[in-house]
Amino acid sequence: MNIKKITISIFAIAALVLSLLYVTDNSTSIENELITVRVGSMPIAHCAILSESDIFKKHGLNIVLSSSKGGALLSTALLQGGLDITFSNTVTPILAFQNGHSMISLGPATIESTDHIEHSLLVSQESNIVTPKDLEGKTIAINTLNNIDHLMLINFLQEHNVDKELVSFIEVPFPFMANSVQNGSADVIAVVEPFLTKSIQSGMKSVGNYFVSDAVDRTVVSSFYSTQTWLDKNPETAKKFKQALAEIVEKYKSDEGYAKALVAEYTKMDMLTLDSMTMPSYIDNITPSDMQYLIDMSTKHGFIKEQNQKELSRLNSLIE
Repeated sequence: MNIKKITISIFAIAALVLSLLYVTDNSTSIENELITVRVGSMPIAHCAILSESDIFKKHGLNIVLSSSKGGALLSTALLQGGLDITFSNTVTPILAFQNGHSMISLGPATIESTDHIEHSLLVSQESNIVTPKDLEGKTIAINTLNNIDHLMLINFLQEHNVDKELVSFIEVPFPFMANSVQNGSADVIAVVEPFLTKSIQSGMKSVGNYFVSDAVDRTVVSSFYSTQTWLDKNPETAKKFKQALAEIVEKYKSDEGYAKALVAEYTKMDMLTLDSMTMPSYIDNITPSDMQYLIDMSTKHGFIKEQNQKELSRLNSLIE
C-alpha cells in the first residue's frame, strides 16, 4: 500500500496552527457575559450545527469557530490546548487514547448506513473503474490518513478482495478532491457530502459506498470531543455546550426547513445541491456497541495494537 501526501501550502498550514492555538489566551473567557468556547470545525455539513449561535448564546456561550479542511490538525490543536472542543471523526479518539490522550464525546454523533449514504468513491465519467477490483493499481484521494475514512476504505477493499498493497493513497482536503482527478494526481476520490453531490453534479460517477459493511447496521462517523483536562476544569461550560448542542440537534431533526437553512448558510451550498444531497443524520449518543465495532476494526486493520479487555473497556469509557 503506497501512501503519499499532497502539500497544499506549508505557510497556510503554519498560519492555521497559529490561529488555532491562539484564538484566545485562556480556554474560556467572559465576554459580554457569555463564556467563550473555542471549537474546531470543518467545511462539511456535519458541522453546520456548530454555527447556530442564537441557541448557544441562549445557553450562555459564545462559540468561536476555527475551521480546517482536515480533522487531524483540529485534533492536534485540541490535545495541545489550542481548542476547547472539536469536531472529529470517531477513530481519531481511539488512536489518541493509544498514545496516552483522552478525547471525550460530548453527545450527538453522525451515522451512516445502507439507507443513509454520505460517503462514496467517485471517478470521472471516462474512467474504466467499474468494480472494487478495478481499484488495484490506482490512486485514491483521501481527506486524512489514519482516520475513519481511511479505516473504512481499507475494510471495504478487504471485503471486496482487493489487494490493498496494490492501491496508493494521497491526502487531499475534501474541497480540492475533484481537482485531483482532473489534474491526474488521483484516479478515485473518497468523498463526503456536500462535496459528494457537487462532484456528481459536475460529471463524476460513483463506484461504491465504502462506509457500508455487512458486519453492522450502522457506522458512527463523527462527534464533538473535548479533553478530560478541559472537562475537569470547565464542567459547567461543558454541560451548557452539551445542552445547547442537544437542543440544536432536536430542532434539526424535527424541522427539515430549519436543517436545510442551517446547512445552506454554513456550507454556502446552493439550493439545487442542497435538495439533492444526503443530509447528516444524528444520534443523541454513541453506544458501547458502536465504539466496540470501531475498536475491532482498528485492531483488525493495524490502526491500533492488540488490546486486552481492560483497555478496551477504558476505550469505551470515552463515550460516557
